Amino acid sequence: MTVTAGVTAGNITVSASIPNFQALLFTLATRLPGPVVTSTSFRNYSTNEAGIAPGLLVKISGQGVATGVNGEYWASMLGARLPESMLGFKVEFVWPGGRAFAPVMAISNSGTSEWALVQVPFELTGSTASAIVTVGGGNTTVQNIPVSPLMPGIIEENFDGGRRAAIAVRSDGLIVTPTTPARKGEVVRMYVIGMGQTTPMASTNRVGVPDQVIALPVQVGLQGGVAATVVEAKMAENLVGIYEILFEIPQDAPSGTDLAIACSVVVGPTSAVWSNESRISIQ
Repeated sequence: MTVTAGVTAGNITVSASIPNFQALLFTLATRLPGPVVTSTSFRNYSTNEAGIAPGLLVKISGQGVATGVNGEYWASMLGARLPESMLGFKVEFVWPGGRAFAPVMAISNSGTSEWALVQVPFELTGSTASAIVTVGGGNTTVQNIPVSPLMPGIIEENFDGGRRAAIAVRSDGLIVTPTTPARKGEVVRMYVIGMGQTTPMASTNRVGVPDQVIALPVQVGLQGGVAATVVEAKMAENLVGIYEILFEIPQDAPSGTDLAIACSVVVGPTSAVWSNESRISIQ
């Protein structure tokens, strides 16, 4: 005998009978199907690298992640906190000794792709974790998501002409673009994610506070192997899960409208964890 569930979750009562035998009556409980997600559905928002890290902004993609959503929606930061669910979506991370729901920053359904952007809890520990992704009444449990202590990533934006570059701000408040390039000798502010813990310690779903500096040393490298002097590296005030690096453009930096830039967290005398390579304009 085959029983097929309908489109509505609930109980199904089944009556089975065979001639000359007493009829059997039993009840089945059905639930809505969960989203189609795997461990590789969890990726660094900036670098698209698979995996998660404490405090990281992670993009979760897959069919059914944003069922019923039409377009792209971002949570308001005016309340200095993000919701733990948005338009029927929520995700709970589980690791040895702990579990927590992730704050949701955004959700999108373009008709061809579905994704949600969340902050991984800072409390996360271990080398792998699980996640329970719930949409509406259905859920999917994903096992063995790789966990790294750090996953640096430079936040980028699509500018005029489809040009993708780092979101950097000049000392006069203008966004760095080919027409308003960073100037040699000035201090520029760049926004990044996945840089690890801070002093004082950062917490899940809390905006940065003044002087909340990244615990480990931070580097910024420019095209041609030129090192920029890092003035300050800290949690961004009034933002969740985002850091800012203030660095000085050196006088020997190259000039151009599409120059390479990357940042890293120093983890040992001769080792560092690097971000994605992004682009910046320097005059």
